[in-house]
Amino acid sequence: MDMLRFAASLPLRYCAAAVLIGLGVWLWKRRWAGALLAAYVFFLLSLAVLARESGAEPQYMLRLFWSYARWEEEKSQILANIAVFVPLGLLLGLEFGWKGLPVGMGFSVLIELLQLVTRRGFFEFDDMIHNSLGALLGVSLAVLLLRRRGKSPPGPGV
Repeated sequence: MDMLRFAASLPLRYCAAAVLIGLGVWLWKRRWAGALLAAYVFFLLSLAVLARESGAEPQYMLRLFWSYARWEEEKSQILANIAVFVPLGLLLGLEFGWKGLPVGMGFSVLIELLQLVTRRGFFEFDDMIHNSLGALLGVSLAVLLLRRRGKSPPGPGV
């Protein structure tokens, strides 16, 4: 299923819940990046797990880099998995600097494991790699933005 079409069909209750979660975090912490991060995390969780139907059997692919062997059929899914984690990485990077990268990677692993356990999605190592690449791109962009503004991002320097 095309991820963008699926995201557009996400039930309104999930989008509303994401907005309310973000608003709640903003009221609590008064940090816009933290509020957007909380809302986006819930949105991703909804997109990848909560809004999906549970299958009869777990679906998984344990072969590493299988999607590249089928590039023509899988390229839009590969690029979508990278793209959907760039905003997460950006927000994590703004909040935590480089320390946000392992958080983004861990969230990708969590989503894949939830898809396997709940039978709501397709567990695969390639998705974890693609999501982690998106998080890396986002965190890198955030660190560059912070440095251009003269701020030192939290975490190890490069």
